Amino acid sequence: MDFFIRPNLMVFIAIFSNIAILTVPFNNAPHSPRPLRWNLKKLVIVSSILGIMLAGCTFIFHFATFSLHMNTQSSVFLEIALSQNWFIFSSRQQSSGPWYKTRPGWILILAALCIDFVATFFVKYPLKLFFFLML
Repeated sequence: MDFFIRPNLMVFIAIFSNIAILTVPFNNAPHSPRPLRWNLKKLVIVSSILGIMLAGCTFIFHFATFSLHMNTQSSVFLEIALSQNWFIFSSRQQSSGPWYKTRPGWILILAALCIDFVATFFVKYPLKLFFFLML
C-alpha cells in the first residue's frame, strides 16, 4: 500500500504535539531529590508491551477504517494526534503506588482534551475548520 500524509496534516500534528509538550511543566508528577538509576530491564519490557499494544490497536483501527470505508489520511491523522497526547499520561506513572495518588495537572489534562477535540473536529469537518483558521 502506497500511503502518504499531506503536509498540512503534518503541520497540525507538529502543532498539537508542541501544545501538549508545553504543558508538561505544569504536571504534578513527583520528582526525586537525587538522580535516579535507570532500570533498563524494566524499561525494555514496558516499552515492548506498549509497542505491541500500540501496534495491535493500530491494526484494529485500520481494519475498522477500511471496513467502514473512511478516508485513510484522516484516520491516520486522528490516530497520531490522539495517541501522542495520551502517551504523556502513560509515561508519568510511578513504579509504586496507584495512579490516582499523583494526578496530572489540570492544565495538562485541559490541553490534551482540547487537542483531542480540535483534532476530531478537524477530521469530521475539515472545510469548516479550514475556513475558521483563515479568518
